Amino acid sequence: MLYKDYVERKVSNAIRINSAEGYPCVFDNSKGRPLKDYKLYGKSIQDGTPNPDNPIEIQSVGDLVTDAESEYYGKYAVPIVVNDTTTHIYLDDVPLRKVGNYADYIDFKHQKVVRNTIRRSLRIDDIHRKLKNVIRFGCVGPFGKCDYHIRSTIFRNYNGFSLDQETVFHHPTSPYAFYWSVYWHRLGLTYDGTNVYRTDDAEQTPLTDSEIINIANKWLNTLPDKDREVYIILGVPSEKSTTLSALKTFKGTNIISVDTNISPSNIQVQYIER
Repeated sequence: MLYKDYVERKVSNAIRINSAEGYPCVFDNSKGRPLKDYKLYGKSIQDGTPNPDNPIEIQSVGDLVTDAESEYYGKYAVPIVVNDTTTHIYLDDVPLRKVGNYADYIDFKHQKVVRNTIRRSLRIDDIHRKLKNVIRFGCVGPFGKCDYHIRSTIFRNYNGFSLDQETVFHHPTSPYAFYWSVYWHRLGLTYDGTNVYRTDDAEQTPLTDSEIINIANKWLNTLPDKDREVYIILGVPSEKSTTLSALKTFKGTNIISVDTNISPSNIQVQYIER
């Protein structure tokens, strides 16, 4: 055999790796072997505008297993469907979230779940500023990084200052801090543009910042835990090793979807092409 023919035969027999992405993820000319790699990205949605009187749960990719008799009770199920074949993955901690452009994802190649978002409870460190009928507190950091898409159960996602909305908002200069605001009247307080008073205080004795913070903390602690949570971006992603099953594919065209209440924002695959 001539060397030229040998090289051509080796090339023709070489494994060709191709890639595809999207949701649902569709790829053609599959050899029918398990995927070389896949990444499945989270997404978070909130159906409506939340406020303290109307908390709205944030839903993400992964359905909580509530059957107490199941071995996966308390975990989040992610059934990945390739054509008509389903492979179940169970997340130990939380579903796959997405805040702004930062999404948690499953990394099959490295057998890890990568978290780019984090959940933290609101807390009051100090009064940041007083404007009209709104009190603003902060900050929460530096464990996470903020963009303009902070998610919260009870406050709007917001990208700046506001005089008339209760909101979580981004610090104007720091990427690692945000503040939150609440109407004075929710705390039983009034503000005259200079001082803060208890609404029921006939003497109108001005309150110190520490007294205001104490009152606000008591109000905050009346809220359910889930309503005090905010989702922000991790400064450095965290990775957790896990066991991820290989996804079976079929020769020809394959369609990958996920049978959860909230669909992923994206799926990326690498596969062997025929």
